[in-house]
Amino acid sequence: MANYNNGYQPGLEVSQPEYYSAPEALGPNDPRDPKYNDSYYAPHALPPTHPGDPKYPYAYGVVPGAGEPPTATTYGQPPATYPGPPPTGELHADSASPARSSKKKWWIIGGIVLILIIIGAVVGGLFGAGVIGSKKSQSADNDNDSNTTGTGASPSSSSAAPSATPSPAARFIRQGSPLTVAGWESPEGDTEIFLFHQDADNNIHYSRYYDGSTPVDTLNDTLWAEPVAVDTFATANTRMAATLIIQGTAFHPQVQIYYSGGESRMLGFNVNLRSNPTSGEDSINNSRLVAQKGSAAGAYWPWFTYQSAAGELMEVRNKLGDAFQSSSTWDVRGLGITTQGGSAVVMVPMSAIFRNMAVEGGFGLIYRNSQGVLALAVPRLDQGEVAEGYARSWPEEDLPTIAVELDAPIAAFSVARPNDSSGRVDTYVLYLVGTDIHMVYTAGGNAWKQVEPTTLRDVDPDTDIACITLGSSISNSNGKTQRIPLPGRNTKCYFQRGGVVQEVVLSGTEWTEGTVVPIP
Repeated sequence: MANYNNGYQPGLEVSQPEYYSAPEALGPNDPRDPKYNDSYYAPHALPPTHPGDPKYPYAYGVVPGAGEPPTATTYGQPPATYPGPPPTGELHADSASPARSSKKKWWIIGGIVLILIIIGAVVGGLFGAGVIGSKKSQSADNDNDSNTTGTGASPSSSSAAPSATPSPAARFIRQGSPLTVAGWESPEGDTEIFLFHQDADNNIHYSRYYDGSTPVDTLNDTLWAEPVAVDTFATANTRMAATLIIQGTAFHPQVQIYYSGGESRMLGFNVNLRSNPTSGEDSINNSRLVAQKGSAAGAYWPWFTYQSAAGELMEVRNKLGDAFQSSSTWDVRGLGITTQGGSAVVMVPMSAIFRNMAVEGGFGLIYRNSQGVLALAVPRLDQGEVAEGYARSWPEEDLPTIAVELDAPIAAFSVARPNDSSGRVDTYVLYLVGTDIHMVYTAGGNAWKQVEPTTLRDVDPDTDIACITLGSSISNSNGKTQRIPLPGRNTKCYFQRGGVVQEVVLSGTEWTEGTVVPIP
């Protein structure tokens, strides 16, 4: 796992005040208003059997222990304090191992010595027979091994001895890989995109796109760099959601990835190219979120959602500070929406303005409901819990009835609505039907419209779909507010076609093919 210097975790630490502009006049839904003191969520009187009761830990309210960096024993807690089975491949504290008798230990040592004697005899015979080459030839072979990328190996095995016969066809993505993507446009006009994918050994990698002036090694005459491995507890049924923190100069940006790992865990890691190491476990891992096996996930900072063990969609929000800066504590509560295992869920912002998106009514969910059709939800909007003057982005009417297969992927993104001073957004939803991707969208907020774009046909039947909603911020690196942009050159989605990842770009309501992402 990642080693944090001096216990520092590159992630959700409280940022320094100088990263933020001077206080402004408070808007009607500004978290700096005294009504938001202590916690984003006001205390509730809970029924005796409500999941928010203390006897149901970690279901609702401020998550305990989230303020500390993850430790090597995070996943080694006994079941009494860490409910459910531990993730596979976890690290355990030494104290968790049973004591061994000294007699058994000496039997083991004796056996090892005997094996070494036998191996020595065999190797000596091979040298005598000329089977093993000279030391010079071995050195040449070792030099060749060191020049391989090595990123196709499991991150947890990076310190192990290299294989004697490295695979000549190592790949950084498998067929049917989960996909998730996050991106932003810098104040200088550069674009940076992080596309996450999984290889055949369940390792997670990211491919980075960058079109700025800083020199970057790229592949195949594109603007994509070679994939980079990150250390995770991902499994074969892992699903992921990526989002960005844009905050001053320290988070410039930082990518947050939430994923289902192990048997019943919702976990996270982050990538920050200004940190050393550049990736590591996120503080959300101390929250001990119990999830449905293979839970879907959706995210847009400071929010994310996942499926609880009972199938309920859960809302998680970073407990932002007075100036909207990130923190290392989280609020969690259920949304009362139940979904089937295997159902997809995605999250999009409901405002192009960060201060409006980071509070009640700030995000929308698109998911497959228990009747097997596409459904929408803007939590607390229907309950009248949003601030006065809330600007609704989605139409009042529901989606048309759209049947979605149980394991079919769903993706969505929001862009700023042109000529809208309230900061409303237009939302586009993509979903798979057989080998074609269909789209339902709202432009102008009047109604939902369905289309079947020809460019999105004949995709791989087991593909995932990932789309970018560009990052927003209350204060970016130049101290200014950064809104979600209007639709443009970075309105992009990704999916697999013919085993490779195809990029497509939206112009108006028409999709055009972009670059094939070069993932070796």
